[in-house]
Amino acid sequence: MASDDKSTEQDKPTPKNLLEEIRRRAEEAELRRIEDDEKVTGATETPGAPPPPLSEEPPPVAEPAPVMSKAVREQKILVLRERLNVAISRRRLDKARSLLADLGVLVPGDPGLVEFEKRIARAEPKAPAAEVSAVPPAEAPKVERKVPRAPKKPGAVEKSVPELLEEAHEQYQQEKYEKAKKCVQTVLAQDPENEDALRLGEQIEKAEQIVELVKKEEARRKEAEAAEFGEVIATPVPAAAADDKDPWGTQTKGPPPAEPGLDLPPEEAGPVAPPKPPVMARILEKASSVAIPWKPIVAVLVVAAAAVAGYLGVNYIKNKVSPPHASLLILPPVTAGGDSALAYTADGFAEDLMSDLGLVPELRVIGAVSAFSLRRSSSSGVTMARNFEASHYLQWNFSRVGDWVVISSTLYDTLSGKSLMVNRQQSSLRELPAARQEFAARVLAGLKLVPDNEPAMLLRRVGAGNAPAYDAYLHGRHALAHPAEHSLSEAIGLFTAAIRADSTFPQAHSALGWATILEYESEEEPNGALLNQALSSVQRAIGLGWRVPETFRVWGMIEMFRLEFAKALERFDDATRVAPSDAESQRRLACAYVVNRNYEAAEAAAERSVSVDPGNPSSHITLGIVRQFIGQYVHVGVNEGKESRDYLNGALQSYERAVRLMPPGSAFASELYANVLASLQKHDRAMDIVNDRLARVRESYADLYRLARVQQSAGVMKEEWQSTLVRAREAVQAQLSAVPGDALAYSFLALISTRLGEFKEAQAASKQALSLGPRNVDVLYNTARMYTLQLDRTKALETLKRALERRYSLAQILDLDFYNLRSEAGFLRTVTLGR
Repeated sequence: MASDDKSTEQDKPTPKNLLEEIRRRAEEAELRRIEDDEKVTGATETPGAPPPPLSEEPPPVAEPAPVMSKAVREQKILVLRERLNVAISRRRLDKARSLLADLGVLVPGDPGLVEFEKRIARAEPKAPAAEVSAVPPAEAPKVERKVPRAPKKPGAVEKSVPELLEEAHEQYQQEKYEKAKKCVQTVLAQDPENEDALRLGEQIEKAEQIVELVKKEEARRKEAEAAEFGEVIATPVPAAAADDKDPWGTQTKGPPPAEPGLDLPPEEAGPVAPPKPPVMARILEKASSVAIPWKPIVAVLVVAAAAVAGYLGVNYIKNKVSPPHASLLILPPVTAGGDSALAYTADGFAEDLMSDLGLVPELRVIGAVSAFSLRRSSSSGVTMARNFEASHYLQWNFSRVGDWVVISSTLYDTLSGKSLMVNRQQSSLRELPAARQEFAARVLAGLKLVPDNEPAMLLRRVGAGNAPAYDAYLHGRHALAHPAEHSLSEAIGLFTAAIRADSTFPQAHSALGWATILEYESEEEPNGALLNQALSSVQRAIGLGWRVPETFRVWGMIEMFRLEFAKALERFDDATRVAPSDAESQRRLACAYVVNRNYEAAEAAAERSVSVDPGNPSSHITLGIVRQFIGQYVHVGVNEGKESRDYLNGALQSYERAVRLMPPGSAFASELYANVLASLQKHDRAMDIVNDRLARVRESYADLYRLARVQQSAGVMKEEWQSTLVRAREAVQAQLSAVPGDALAYSFLALISTRLGEFKEAQAASKQALSLGPRNVDVLYNTARMYTLQLDRTKALETLKRALERRYSLAQILDLDFYNLRSEAGFLRTVTLGR
């Protein structure tokens, strides 16, 4: 019994045994690597040469092994044993004999050596008896061994060795070891020396051994649990006879049920126990017997609700009613001597300074677009600051003295007019980032603001490491700030050059991500490569510790374009939390709220963007879009007259402010602005705006089409608006004669033909547009508009959904052609993508 117990204990897969198994596998892998190296070194030997015959002489006595430590000796013995096992299993007998000789030197007289010798002898190839007796050993010809194969089944196709090995690997990965072994055996029948098959066979055997160990351990554990359970129950329950159980295995006290139609009298032993009630009835009975302390629970809920309401109220007052402690307008820097390179440096420095100071929640910093729009203003600094409702403003100028940049600045209070800070500092181009951080700290000290821990840490960020990188970065920022003078590709090239000069420059990575996502947004067809490049850039910037609004904003836009609106909302919220003065993030956050149907929050975010960046037309356009969406699509059928009109009037006010900030005759004026005017029945004003646009671009078929639909909506004579449509069609045809493959022109031709009642021609033009630009976002939106005008609402909603999934655009959704869908039940669900 003792020996049995010992063997049982040895079979248990204890942690020590498992570690030993892991170590053995690692040694086996190392052994394979050594053997592969030996194959390479032994490549000069003659391939296919027969092994030398075994010598009958006794092996020479090995020299005594050098003195080594006990641990090293045991390790070497273990490695030799493993290598010997592998060599014998692979029938590499010469190698096995050599290893056996080395092992005999280390452990002379070990009984295991005899077993190894027997295994080597058994592995020796044996020639047929008749041939051995007829031919002398020295002159015996080489006999080719042929392994008998199983007869093929009729119609069966024999698989090749690679196919069999691949099938064996698949079966092995799926833990179907028997099938895997069969495949391995088939391979070995064709090629007995196939190393891949031999190696896979060994892996299968080891896997089966491990599975067997696991099964034994599981059985042992179950036996232990059963024994423990038997000790707890002192009086075992007698086993019920087979006749005393119903078909479900439940023991019964009475006889088996009688056959149907036979009424047997009950036994004298007593009445049968009543059946148990259903499970739900028992649960309800127990639940009803439990006394729930309703009053304390209600009191806790009331307190929690009051706390949440209080937090929301305080947060609302903090962000809506109570203004920031201070608001700052940083005027455009003045550069001396007409140095264009210095102007780029000054503008980039100013934009980064605005971003730095915008990290402080107690300070509202006027946006860069609004600030730079004052460059040509002749008003005084205090007047410009008061126009933007700023409590303080900063005037400064840049000059160059040799290789040094000199910054002279003064901080003013708009109420008293006195200076709060006068600063003059000089720095080299390489040290400008550190100088900017020092400058930001002096401005905050002049405003008597002490930032919290998080903004303080962000204000101590590390900038560029060399002057060329920072110079290229500042030039790229200047290119982004002046899109009329520079292209996005030019800005991307400058940021890429900055990264080449300094790969650990986080600002350049972040700016590259922003420029790349803007490039993606401006293209007619979605380009997944640009999306991946933008994501890689911002991830690199965040990895370098640059957790600023721009990185989160780009990340949110990527999620938005991938239709992950919940994640996009989180990223935009992170951006505005880090820097409430980041107007661009507020605008993107407002659009994300619209998609998530949180219209109140969307309007609030758009209003914050206007308060931060009041001189930027994009802020007013975003607020107008949110209000127009609510008035045009949300308040439909529910107090439509008043609520809808109020929101549309609010949108009109926002658009009017945007138009005043834009050049005359802008494309925006003839689109969204004219659409709202037409919705509010102000058709004369809408036609004036579109005609003003056409006076500048006479052959614009898009604007001619917009004029015709405003005329049609205004109820002018049919001949007049149809004449405008004919002019638009002629302009389209002229464009197609110049550019035959213009998909957008074909899509507008489909709209024009639909308005003229030529549905067949419209369908042909739309088909041509989709064949030329199947991924063109504008073509998809125009196709949805065409179906809407043709009153095919099913196809209109399907095509609109495809367009929204390609690239979500609130401005496209608000087009006047979609007016007929506003009362459709599934329209709002479609434009919010079912959210």
